[in-house]
Amino acid sequence: MERKTNPDPADLEALVRVLETGSFSAVARERDVPASNISRAIDRLEAHYAVRLLRRSTHGLSATAEGELLAHHAREVLARLEEASAELSSRASAPSGLVRVSVSQVMASRQLLPSLPRLLEKYPQLRVEVLAEDRMVDLATEGIDLAVRTQLGSDQLVAKKIGEFERALFAAPAYLQRFGTPLHPDDLRQHQCITHSSSGSLNRWRFRIDRRVHEVLIHGFHRTSNTDLAFQMVRSGLGIGRINTSILGDSLVRGEIVPVLADYHDKIKMPIYVVMQPDRHRLPKIRLLIEHLQKVFR
Repeated sequence: MERKTNPDPADLEALVRVLETGSFSAVARERDVPASNISRAIDRLEAHYAVRLLRRSTHGLSATAEGELLAHHAREVLARLEEASAELSSRASAPSGLVRVSVSQVMASRQLLPSLPRLLEKYPQLRVEVLAEDRMVDLATEGIDLAVRTQLGSDQLVAKKIGEFERALFAAPAYLQRFGTPLHPDDLRQHQCITHSSSGSLNRWRFRIDRRVHEVLIHGFHRTSNTDLAFQMVRSGLGIGRINTSILGDSLVRGEIVPVLADYHDKIKMPIYVVMQPDRHRLPKIRLLIEHLQKVFR
């Protein structure tokens, strides 16, 4: 009797990614192959096990009971294979391969990107894809290895604190010369404040008044959906903004911006996390990026 061979791990990975993304075409784009290649991988698995793994309908793709069972075991098998490959590679050479990192636009441009040349010079086989977006991405469905966040979402992700930051009020000297300097948080009603259109929580400005913390909802005169643009608007003299102090760079030293209502500043420290799917930190390339992010955001 002929011994039945095991399925190709690449086909198992295709099944897992199809179920995670809900799309043949999305997985095909990840692999830079035609969607028909992914469909044939599923066909091979179904022929190998003589079961139906996916339901195809006008509403999309879903797993059968057999498909869910195989995908569950496939994830474990693929994880063990990746760990073994990474450990063997680490013994033979430096960390290598592609790491996809999600980070906000402002943190990408002002903190992460300037730090990458030195890292990649030291590890030339390492490749980094930076996805700079001001939204909370789904690591599993979008195939992202690491995400830098200031807020935690899914409990299924592993989070590691890599730094802290504060938010404080700033304005350009030209703005204050034209509109005057507020002396109390109540004075902000008469000023042109810059707020966020994409995150309402960032428009709740915190002040310490009479030894108590007060949160004030600010209705902006100018608005933007991008944190980096908010900083540029402040520096350009368009108004007063509440800015992440870790992205100021030399603007404060050069006098391009100045603190506003510093006596009422609530000096609460907010955490910066790097999050990942479970077990990803075992890969040498992921461990290396986590250590690098710790240095960048420390």
